[in-house]
Amino acid sequence: FRGRIVKNKEGVCFDWPCTSFKFKTSASRAWLRMDGGRNYFNVLINGSLVCVLKTFSAVRDYLVPTDGESIVEVQKRTEAKIGSITQKETSSVTLHGLVLEDG
Repeated sequence: FRGRIVKNKEGVCFDWPCTSFKFKTSASRAWLRMDGGRNYFNVLINGSLVCVLKTFSAVRDYLVPTDGESIVEVQKRTEAKIGSITQKETSSVTLHGLVLEDG
């Protein structure tokens, strides 16, 4: 993890933009199990941006693309607790863990 985080019984919580975490995997598919709080995240595989992940409030599993042996980095893009007339306010993120599937 890089940035300001809080570890508790539910998982790892954070809200600041640019907070990120990395993991290495050889799984054929990987999911992030988290309450994304309606935030956006950059997903980098082996250092290259592959997608922008839009998340929702409540715990969900988000598929991240992997390519065999991969280093996955997930970076929070959204400012802390933003909102507007047309967009619901964001909230903090709680990462509950990873779900990995072998090929």
